[in-house]
Amino acid sequence: MSTTPAIFVENVYKDFWVHARTDATILSRIADAFPSGGKRLHSRKIEAVRNVSFALDRGKVLGIIGKNAAGKSTLLRLIANIYEPDAGTVIVDGTITSLISLSVGLRPTLSIIDNIYLACSLFGMPRSHIKKVYPQILEFAGITDACMYPYQLSTGMNQRLSFSIAVHTKPEILLLDEIFSAGDIAFQSKAQQRMEELIKGDTTVVMVSHSIERIRELSDVVLWLEAGSVKMIGEPKEVIHAYIVSMQRELIAK
Repeated sequence: MSTTPAIFVENVYKDFWVHARTDATILSRIADAFPSGGKRLHSRKIEAVRNVSFALDRGKVLGIIGKNAAGKSTLLRLIANIYEPDAGTVIVDGTITSLISLSVGLRPTLSIIDNIYLACSLFGMPRSHIKKVYPQILEFAGITDACMYPYQLSTGMNQRLSFSIAVHTKPEILLLDEIFSAGDIAFQSKAQQRMEELIKGDTTVVMVSHSIERIRELSDVVLWLEAGSVKMIGEPKEVIHAYIVSMQRELIAK
């Protein structure tokens, strides 16, 4: 087995620019009807990720915690190569399966069975193996009619299907964003059990979740992001305890 990290992130920055119109008067709205528009725009920079560094060994699980808008999902997208960093280095050694948005990737114009075949093919699974595994994918997701289309499913069922496809492809590196919010308690329990099986099989996992208990149970390392920067990284118990204490202090201060 290679001794190089599965994921290496060093001094990574990512900014976004938000453009907004400052003039919301009636006259400005009338001006919209003319070619020049008459709009006055201002730009604001959001520093989504700031100087983040870490290395994750193969077969390990990194849990990322933090408040809303802390930069958690942006960091996942940087690892997944959906975003390019403005500065710094992201090196991923292995094939990524990404569930950053659980229903993304399902084609509404294709039936469920066709979606399964397409997704598994994109993950490099041979057609003969897809034929064997697709009944397991359907059963895990709780779907009985493979001829249905994604638009006929509820949001929760779409999420279940996407998760089921991803975990049955035997990923080397799995990126997960709030997967434990999908479905009912029974499905969440089943999802956690499947996650534990993947971890035992040496899958490297980076997961974002507001479920502190799930992070505590599954993670080898926890990274706490605050305003885009690493507030703390280390042993799950220590980082989670510090995070909870910080949240409690904020509530008391309010």
